[in-house]
Amino acid sequence: MTRRALVTGATGFVGTALTARLAEEGWAVRALHRASSDITLLKGLGAECVEGDLDGLELDRMARAADGCDAVFHVGAVIGWSLR
Repeated sequence: MTRRALVTGATGFVGTALTARLAEEGWAVRALHRASSDITLLKGLGAECVEGDLDGLELDRMARAADGCDAVFHVGAVIGWSLR
């Protein structure tokens, strides 16, 4: 039976590396990404790409993305600062 994982922040540095490693180990990966993200690499890794935004707190969408997953790897983050 294939294990399925949701990876948040899948287009980031850590998320992409994690997605690649999980795919190498035989996991089916569902990759959460923003609408504006380039998902070319994720598709090349065989990931199922799911649009969602952690910043928007789309809880229903997050729950649907995690549905059927054996594990959730939360490596996404909203990063920013103000120099005011």
